[in-house]
Amino acid sequence: MTYHESRIDPSHSTDGEWVQNQHDIGEGWADEDNLLSECSQNVGRLYELGVDELPDGLEDIRGSIHNQAGRIFGYFGDSGGELLARYFAIVEIEEEETEDD
Repeated sequence: MTYHESRIDPSHSTDGEWVQNQHDIGEGWADEDNLLSECSQNVGRLYELGVDELPDGLEDIRGSIHNQAGRIFGYFGDSGGELLARYFAIVEIEEEETEDD
C-alpha cells in the first residue's frame, strides 16, 4: 500500500462543489506521515479539514467533493503574488502484485 497526494479542484459543472483529481496523483510514499511532512516542506502550514481550526480563507469543503476519499487538507498557495486556498487529499493505493515468469 502506498500513500499519494491527490489535488482537489473546483467543479467546472456545479458551482460550490469540488472534484478530487484522479489524474493528478502524486508520487507514492510508504508512510503517510512522511508524505505530509514533504507536502508541508513544499507549501508551508497544512490544515486538516475536520481536525484543525481553519483560518479565514479556507473552508471545510468535505461533503462537497465528488469521489471524496481519504483525509482532506487545505493550505494557501501563491498564485502570482496572491495567496489562494488550495486543497488535496491523501489517498491509499494498493500496489498490484506481479508474477515472475
